Amino acid sequence: MKRTHAFLMGVALFTGLAVAGCGSSEDGGSPGAQSDEPVKVIDCGTGKGTTMELRATNDYPDPTAYFIQLYWFNGEGRQVEGIRMTSPAVQPGKSATFRVNGRMPGDTSVQTCDVKVLGTQ
Repeated sequence: MKRTHAFLMGVALFTGLAVAGCGSSEDGGSPGAQSDEPVKVIDCGTGKGTTMELRATNDYPDPTAYFIQLYWFNGEGRQVEGIRMTSPAVQPGKSATFRVNGRMPGDTSVQTCDVKVLGTQ
């Protein structure tokens, strides 16, 4: 009886580990990939460390501006700058592209950029 119980426990453990390991690489998306976000990073000022180009898209029925947090990261993945700001107002069904200065000119420490929408106005 102990042998059967131990066998069933082993099968249950193996099944649990197998299920926990399932999933596709598409589940979380790739780092830096943004799909349906209303504000996206179009260009990160890597090598210059000074600007980030963003595109805001409005799917709402009224003119909308987005309250956003911008992030600049160095090669080690550490945040070197962060700015909270409001995007320009975007007309319904339209997109607006804009640039933000975030680092000193000539600062080459920036390697990647990201943006997070905190709310709308």
